[in-house]
Amino acid sequence: MKRTLLLMLMPLLSLASAMGLEINENLYYTISSRNNHDAYMKDTGKDVLQCNVGLDTYSYWRFIPTGNAGCYYVQNLYSKRYIQAVAESANVAVNMGTEPVEIFIMSAPSEGTDCFGMTSSDHVNLAFNSSACFAMNWHEDNKIVQSYMAAIGTNHKSFWFFREVEPPSCLIGSHEFEHGVCNICGALDLNYVEQAEDGFYKISDGYQLEWFSAMVNTGRRHARH
Repeated sequence: MKRTLLLMLMPLLSLASAMGLEINENLYYTISSRNNHDAYMKDTGKDVLQCNVGLDTYSYWRFIPTGNAGCYYVQNLYSKRYIQAVAESANVAVNMGTEPVEIFIMSAPSEGTDCFGMTSSDHVNLAFNSSACFAMNWHEDNKIVQSYMAAIGTNHKSFWFFREVEPPSCLIGSHEFEHGVCNICGALDLNYVEQAEDGFYKISDGYQLEWFSAMVNTGRRHARH
């Protein structure tokens, strides 16, 4: 039934693509809120998918086709992790994970040029113009991505602006780490300091202390030393 619906949607997908950005597996993108193009989806290392103001090394994505119409694995270039499933109920945080999960993406030109809806491909309702469709939504206050009703023209925060970009070279090559920080993009080497079995980091010098502070400031508030 789901695949039948996807096939029925293909003419709409083709029409929408002709009107704006086309997703290309060989290119790279940022994903920001339809309501604020400076608020970017990010994977900062937390379990929950973040969305906050400011372009940084955690803000770059690629779309890997799954072979099903309009469906992709959405991978963060920095962490190499994937966007996980979207709940079929409201106000549930969307997580990141190491295993790819198929995401259905459809252009929503009525929400603006290069705007798209995103949700899990296994949902019963994939019609983004329906309030019965639960999609990725920006929880502005908590600065995270959650599940919420789509409803084109009503719930604008359930839609996303895609921009084709050229990411920092190290995100598609290799980082140049010095004292746990990439000289090119500022990304942190998550393995710079050894972490003991009890979860504490073994800090032995000033560089490691600076690295630990940066870890906490980027959202890893569970880090202990």
